Parts: sequence; structure tokens; C-alpha cells
Amino acid sequence: MGWLLQSAKRPRRWASRRAGCFFRGAAAVTACESSLMSGAALSKRVLVVDDAPAIRDIIARVLRAAGHEVTLAVDGADGLRRFRGDHWDVIITDFQMPNMNGEEMTAAIKAEDPEMVVIMVTGSQGIVQNPGAFHAFIAKPFRRQELLEIVQSAPCRNW
Repeated sequence: MGWLLQSAKRPRRWASRRAGCFFRGAAAVTACESSLMSGAALSKRVLVVDDAPAIRDIIARVLRAAGHEVTLAVDGADGLRRFRGDHWDVIITDFQMPNMNGEEMTAAIKAEDPEMVVIMVTGSQGIVQNPGAFHAFIAKPFRRQELLEIVQSAPCRNW
């Protein structure tokens, strides 16, 4: 018999769209809990949104090499569509993109999931209107280790 766990903090709309975790028996644990118990680095599901193919590919290679699962989106509209179609631990976005910029995409995501961790990777941090919506800012050019540390610092989300 499975149990459906939902956080009381999550808006009802979020809880119905994102079901949470199923446990079968008392010994079952989530992948996140298993990583914590073993002392291993936590593997995250990361959505990378950037209109520059070279930047997307660099971020994806760094994160995949560290064991993270990465999906790529080409702009804010594509990122929002992919966000709605799956579960993510972290979203990494550029600011300036065609169709929908990173801040507009983040506002739409936060309206649906206020606890979603969004990291802005940009060369134009000074023009962001709502910096509080972001978990962190990473200035371009960025260091590999800085990116990994910030992604790893994101809270564990159990799907």
C-alpha cells in the first residue's frame, strides 16, 4: 500500500499538479534521502534555459559530469513549457533571451511554484527588477566550481 505525502506549505494547485513521493513500506526512502545517508553528493534534476547554445552546452556538460540530470531549453517560453511538463529541483536561466526573458519566465514559474529554486546566470545582473525571486546570481563568465556549489546548495525536492 502506498502513501502520498504532500507538504502543507505548498499551495493546493501545486500539490495537485506535483504529486509528491510514494512510499511502499517503512523501509522505502527517496533518492535524495539515500544520497544524504550515504554522504554522496545529491543528484538534481536541472532545467537550463539560455538562448546561447555555447553557454547551454557548457552548463550542461559541467552539471552532467557532476552526476546531475540536465534538460535544455532555448528561451524563456520554451523553459516555461518544459517546467510545466516535468518536475525540477533547480532551474538555471539567462536574463536576456528572445520571446520571454529570464525574469518574466521566473515570475510565471514562481506564481505556480513559489519554492522553485531559480538561479540566474547573466552578464547584466544590474537590470533585474525582482532580485529576491532568485536563489542566486552567477556572473558570466562563471567558474565551474561556483556553479556546482550553488546547484548543490539548492534544497532537496522529493518527487
